[in-house]
Amino acid sequence: MEKSVVIYQSKYGATQKYAEWLAEELHCEAIDKKKFDAKRLADYDTIIFGGSVYASGIKGLSLIKNNTDKLKAKRVICFAVGAAPDDEANLKGLRQKNMSDDLNKYELFYCRGALNLDKMKGMDKMIMNMFKKMVSKKDPETLEPSEASILTNLDSVEDWTDKKYLEPLIAHIKSNA
Repeated sequence: MEKSVVIYQSKYGATQKYAEWLAEELHCEAIDKKKFDAKRLADYDTIIFGGSVYASGIKGLSLIKNNTDKLKAKRVICFAVGAAPDDEANLKGLRQKNMSDDLNKYELFYCRGALNLDKMKGMDKMIMNMFKKMVSKKDPETLEPSEASILTNLDSVEDWTDKKYLEPLIAHIKSNA
């Protein structure tokens, strides 16, 4: 029987929520990357990694990047969680920025997360405020969908987490079992 694990890096909780939902559906463990020893990768047939998106980078993806030699005979699937809308342009951009070189052979899925400026601290809050100022100066007609969405929702508490975002990932896993 195939042994799977969901490893995640979450800062504000949305990625952890998705990892736990996924682990429940797949009857496997969800483990925080900070508590996961890369030596344990050998224990699993399927490794599912989830990371939160910050400035279009997927946090924690270094676990996969730094262990490609250990993952050659493994099935690896990645998912990213962010505040941007769930659309092809966003996924394509994330793939281009994060899944180059040895990672381009792995599947990447996207789940929409949450946005709460009040929960953010320090540098995250400062970056979001700078983003808001920068984007608010642009002509609204020229905004990318992700910019428009974040700008619109930055002053409110938004939680877009929904199990529906996991459906394509779960279908992929089950169809290739």
